[in-house]
Amino acid sequence: MPKHRCAALRRLSTLLVSMLLLYYTGMAQSQPKAENLQINFQFFEGKIRDTSQLRLTISFHNAGNDSAHIYTPLKFGIKYDPYDANLYFEFQKQEAGGYKEYRDLNICYLLYDSAAASKPHNYLLLTPGNKLFLTYNLFDRTESVYTGKYKMRAHVLIDSKDNTYLYISSRWFEYEIIRDIYIVRNDDGSVRVNNIHDTDK
Repeated sequence: MPKHRCAALRRLSTLLVSMLLLYYTGMAQSQPKAENLQINFQFFEGKIRDTSQLRLTISFHNAGNDSAHIYTPLKFGIKYDPYDANLYFEFQKQEAGGYKEYRDLNICYLLYDSAAASKPHNYLLLTPGNKLFLTYNLFDRTESVYTGKYKMRAHVLIDSKDNTYLYISSRWFEYEIIRDIYIVRNDDGSVRVNNIHDTDK
């Protein structure tokens, strides 16, 4: 392909991504459809020894008079993902001088062309007075976590009055990974989680 056509396509792609981000940023300013929808985040804070302690639980309580759409199941993605992701995270890791933004090298933070796989969000109808609990394990993001002290903040997508998107954010949770935890793939094709760090391998 000629160089001038490649450059033109790159400029067009950049413009489209910018327009998409502005569009979804504007949508995220709306108010919740169920004004009295109460959302609570729970996550273990302390020394993490195995993957069971990496489970995030989000509870939804409809204390209002209108039913609310709750997107389910929780699916990790990127901020303002236009497709079927409904959860994203921010991480910080303790380094010299304090906590700094942390991005796992196994995660792609760039928008990508997933239009072919796009589909509407699945949801449950939460009626007035009822509660719903959804869980997501942070280990499922990359199948690995590494020793260190971290802070994590979660953002969950909910429906809004005008059928657009709104993110509700948790507080920062602090925790410490005391040993590397990762997937081990055996020669026979089986896999296991290495919850006990083996210093001999």
